[in-house]
Amino acid sequence: MLAGQELAALSTTLINVIMCYVVLVHLSGGALVILGLYTRLASLFQLPVVIAALFILKDLRSPFNSDFWVSVVAALLLILFAIIGSGKFSADEYLATMKQDMVSDQ
Repeated sequence: MLAGQELAALSTTLINVIMCYVVLVHLSGGALVILGLYTRLASLFQLPVVIAALFILKDLRSPFNSDFWVSVVAALLLILFAIIGSGKFSADEYLATMKQDMVSDQ
């Protein structure tokens, strides 16, 4: 069994790891979604963070807290991007077209 200080240190380390994950996922995942690179994968990595934000903001809801609805819309859009993918005007589509053109030229 862990002693009190060891448990507190473990929880502090866990909180730091979670915070680093949230920052990394939002920065890199947001950039990937905007560019249209690996959109489904980036959306799937961001979904747990946004869904956790929904549960946290639900408890903090007040008449002045409109962040809850922003998180709901973000979660719905991430689900949509995870299902549909990046679309016609994305970097993934451009790279796939370039690869197909290179194969057909040979």
